[in-house]
Amino acid sequence: MSISRVDYAAEVRVLEITFVASAPRTANGNSPDLDLGDVDEIFVVLDVTAQSGTSPTLDVVIEGKDPVSGKYRTLYAFAQVGASTGTWDQSIGKGGQTNRVIPRTVRARWTLGGTSPSYTFSVGAVARSK
Repeated sequence: MSISRVDYAAEVRVLEITFVASAPRTANGNSPDLDLGDVDEIFVVLDVTAQSGTSPTLDVVIEGKDPVSGKYRTLYAFAQVGASTGTWDQSIGKGGQTNRVIPRTVRARWTLGGTSPSYTFSVGAVARSK
């Protein structure tokens, strides 16, 4: 997990985010909470480079955290990945395809299904605010 800041103009802030670095995973999990501050849009990329198992499935969700209750809510759920590899992306926020407010704290969560599933994947993003 990492965040780096890139300023393209004085009025625009861009964050490059690594929710989950590429690695093989055989169990459910989630990234640490990431404090994005005030962002308007997140462009998220799920990249699956390997998979194995019998009838494997991978579900990846981007979640926002409620600052009062500490509970997470789904901002976006990628379509379930089966016995395949590929790259999927989604823009979330004011300018995105899902017109949602982005909370300050976000994370990625994944769930594996099937028999002995293994997926090698990463989840990265670029966030911006005006």
